[in-house]
Order: sequence, then C-alpha cells, then structure tokens
Amino acid sequence: MNKSYKNRQHLLDELQELTSRVTEQEVTLRAILNGEVDGLVVSTDEGDRVFTLSGADHPYRVMVENMNEGALTLAPDGTILFCNQRFADIVKGPLVKIIGSSIYQYISSTDHELFKAFIAQGLNENAKTEMTLETGDDNPAPVLLSIKALEHTDMPGMACMVITDLSDQKRNEAIVAEGRLTSQILLQTSEIFLLCDPQGRIIRASRSSEKLIGRSPIFQAFDEVFHLLYPDGTPFVLLSEMSDKSLQAVEVTSRHGDNDSYTFVLSASPLINHQDLMGIIVVLVNITERKQAEIALQKAHEGLEEKVDERTVELRTALSEISKLKDQL
Repeated sequence: MNKSYKNRQHLLDELQELTSRVTEQEVTLRAILNGEVDGLVVSTDEGDRVFTLSGADHPYRVMVENMNEGALTLAPDGTILFCNQRFADIVKGPLVKIIGSSIYQYISSTDHELFKAFIAQGLNENAKTEMTLETGDDNPAPVLLSIKALEHTDMPGMACMVITDLSDQKRNEAIVAEGRLTSQILLQTSEIFLLCDPQGRIIRASRSSEKLIGRSPIFQAFDEVFHLLYPDGTPFVLLSEMSDKSLQAVEVTSRHGDNDSYTFVLSASPLINHQDLMGIIVVLVNITERKQAEIALQKAHEGLEEKVDERTVELRTALSEISKLKDQL
C-alpha cells in the first residue's frame, strides 16, 4: 500500500467523521428549534453542567414559579411530581423534600377520604373545595384547592392542582366579624363603654355616651367631655388615676348644664399589647336613679327619726304633766 493511498483513506475517514458530527449537530439544532429540547448538558473543566434554554414556554415557567398560588402536579397515587416554591411556603417545608412526597401527608387523616373523592371529581371535571392543610409548624393553613386532570400524558390519572392560601382572608373575616360584634355591643348596651388612646382621647364610644352628653365624644379628651368629680369634689383625672393600674367601682359624679347631675360607678383598665400601652378601656355605669333613691330613703329615714324624737319629747312632756297633776291630787 503506497503512501498516497494512506493519505486518501485518512482524508475519507476525517470526512466521514465530520459528516457524522454535522449531522448530529443538525439533529440537535432541529430539536432545539422545534422545542423538543429544553436543556443541554455541556462538559466543562468543572464537570458536566446543565444549561436550560428559554423557549416559548419559558414565560409560563417563570409565571408558575413566581405566582402567589401554590402549583402541584400529582401522580395517580398522590405523589407530588412537581410543586413551586409558593406551595412549599404554604406548608412550611423545604422544596426538595416536598417533591416526590405524598400529598396525603399534608391532608388531615380525617379528611383523606374527602380528598380522594375531590381528586376523583377533579379527574372528570374542574373541581374546587376549601380544606385545611397540615404544615411544618403545627399551624394548619386554610386553603382553596382547585384541581384539573392533566390530559395528553403518558400516565392516566395525573392531575394539576392550584392552592390559594386563605389565611389572611380568614383572619380578616374573623376581625370583621369581631368588629361587627363589638359595634353591636356598643350600639345596644345601656352602659357607657369608651376606648381611649394612650393620651386619653376617646376613639370608640357606645351610643349611650352620645345620649348622655348630646353629641359624639369621638376624638375628644375624656376629662374634657365628662368633667368627673369624686364625691368630695376632687377632680377625677383619667391618666393620673390610671398609672398602669386598673380602677374598679370608683364612684364619681358629673354635671352637665345647670341642673343635670349624674352619678357613675367607673371602672377602667389599660389595654396592653406586648407590654406597650395601646389604650384605656373605660366603663361608666349610671347609678343616678339609684343614688337619688338612696338619698331619698336616707332623708325619709332621717325625717322619721326626727318625728320619733319629736313624739318622744311630746310624750315625756305629757308624762311629766300627768305626774305633776297626780302630786297635786
């Protein structure tokens, strides 16, 4: 075999290798352009590295990863094949441990059958339900579950699920409900309920307080509205009397106009949150009628005693005169 033949054969081998490499690259490029490949494994000095490609579905992946709802892909047996970070935040667990685990570990054992029925319904039609998920910190999370069957997959019975965290909504509903209840109490009660800020200004008041003073006391200083006095005439000053303590059944009086005078039993307590004074709760019970009845009863008692004393003197005088008449006889 001569030298020229060897050179020709070497060139043919190189040409075949180059043709094979070009064909492989064309196949790879065609797959990338057709969206059949979403990542490449590239050998580097640091080892093989995976580079993902931004294709037509890239915006959707970004949306799923950044949306405010949890997103899951479930296998027929409930295995979590995929979930986004938001679902991990809801159940308060690490993402790497959640993927591949069972969805049933986040469902209360008492709700397993209900959840299975929910999945069965979701495989036939879109389904939604509210449920509570178990979390990593023992504080269950109220959520809205929405499920739909995944079609055109190699595994029948797969489903995708969207989870909306209802914690803030439920908390707000509870606050609103509590606020409505508080408002009803303030509207209906006959006692005077007041909530003052740390500076002694009234920020909430029952309707009975408006009836008493003839106007709304909101945003006015407590002491300027009621002008309370102790029974001995000493002025009652709310902030001075509180001094981080509660007041129970303190008798005070208030005068409105020239003739209207009222007597109250006052109770007050500081509203503390994390050792900070948030406000002062004041309750005034109007005992004016009872006090007037006590005064009237006391006057009647004193009048009766006075009459008894007068009759006693009269009887003694009469007895003395009778005794004198007997002596004269």
